[in-house]
Amino acid sequence: MNNDIENDKIYDLKSLVEIARKNKGLSQRQLAKAVNSHHSTINDIERGKTKNINADLLVRISKELEIDLKVLLRAAGYIQLVDMVKKQDPYKRKPKSKLKELLSDYKNSQLDLLEFDTRKREIVAQCRGRLTSLELKLNDYDTFKSLWTIDKIKQEIKEINDELDACCEKYDYAKLPRND
Repeated sequence: MNNDIENDKIYDLKSLVEIARKNKGLSQRQLAKAVNSHHSTINDIERGKTKNINADLLVRISKELEIDLKVLLRAAGYIQLVDMVKKQDPYKRKPKSKLKELLSDYKNSQLDLLEFDTRKREIVAQCRGRLTSLELKLNDYDTFKSLWTIDKIKQEIKEINDELDACCEKYDYAKLPRND
């Protein structure tokens, strides 16, 4: 950030941009071109005419004029964004070994989730086949009644229903790795 801005603690957007631009020796048109904007937009910012400035434009201005993005966002009224920018990256201070361990944990949890989903799909497919078989038996019941009594068919349907109910259980997300 420019020393004039830092020392003077300027917090209004129009002054921040104008002082930083002049310190860099740029005209409004040059700054506009550098940040992929129209010169009238820069003029409006410096005159205080712009109420809702695109945050993406502020990012580009911040980079071009070397102004701390948090200061620009706060001056533009993006207090919530400033708070988000302030939050530190949870992985930033982790040692490499901890990051490798966390990556391994995530990989294992993905495999566990995929295995959980695959088992559910296999059970559903098996139940579907068993139901189709029962349907065929019921459609030609006279042929199968000596092997499949109504009670046995009811029992089979109950077992299939129980297996399908178990498939409706959700994955235990508490098993996912935590970033402590």
